[in-house]
Amino acid sequence: MSENKVTIVGEMCFMTLLTFIFVILRLFKVISWSWWWVVSPLLIGWGTALMAILSFMFVLEIKYGGLSNRAAKHKYKTGK
Repeated sequence: MSENKVTIVGEMCFMTLLTFIFVILRLFKVISWSWWWVVSPLLIGWGTALMAILSFMFVLEIKYGGLSNRAAKHKYKTGK
């Protein structure tokens, strides 16, 4: 578990460092890329994290039936 956490944190630090380097290069006019390309490592990192969270939530929804299903069961049991 700890190795996986270190890998994710290391990847995010790499993406941040890469973005920082791209921003510096863009500001000093070494590269003439669009700002979308300059910040793309951050966007990719955040997109990957978002997809992982959504995938995890989807798996939990399938496995446990979701909140709406639990609320319906509770209403059926209590009659409220």
